[in-house]
Amino acid sequence: MKYASPYYARQSKFNTSPSNMNRLCRQIEKWEKSFKWMRSYKDFDWHIMIDEEVGFDFEKFCLVEQIFIDFCKEMKELTDLQQEIRSRETYKEEYADIMSYADAKYFTIDWAYYYDLYRNRCLAVCPDRRMLANIAVTLCYQKYPGKNKKFMWRVAADGILENIKAVDIELPVKDRNGSYFYLGKRYGKELWNYDKRDNRS
Repeated sequence: MKYASPYYARQSKFNTSPSNMNRLCRQIEKWEKSFKWMRSYKDFDWHIMIDEEVGFDFEKFCLVEQIFIDFCKEMKELTDLQQEIRSRETYKEEYADIMSYADAKYFTIDWAYYYDLYRNRCLAVCPDRRMLANIAVTLCYQKYPGKNKKFMWRVAADGILENIKAVDIELPVKDRNGSYFYLGKRYGKELWNYDKRDNRS
């Protein structure tokens, strides 16, 4: 508000005494900050991204696990390298011959190249995309929950999307002869196909 007019600019120093109103305002601000910034993923059910019918082979699981460990290690090294090159002031001697300061400031690694490389390695080990998705999700959420979850989306995104694809459901529709009675009206169930839904923009 201090930018609205000179009057509000003069009011920038408010009374901070421990009055009831100030204590209440601080409590609300503290609550709002915790509500806004603290994110909790404890209730997230990652099993929805796994197709139980497909399952996975243990031998393929071990091979993809090794690729996952290599991925996490290389991503950390590349991130550190990118940060090191961007902060060229600290490393002037090492990168002086390679690139100018302007190039170093906006240097970005070609992440798509590395993602494609690891995706192809995983598909060579496990060509079934849905099984690969099961393995990647299990690795990221069950075996290594603290490691990089970017792996599963970069390597097995298609399989994960197939696993969580919506299934056909039955929705209630008005029907004079329906078996369900609600608020004085009869309803019946009708199959609703997700793929054949109306395109609404």
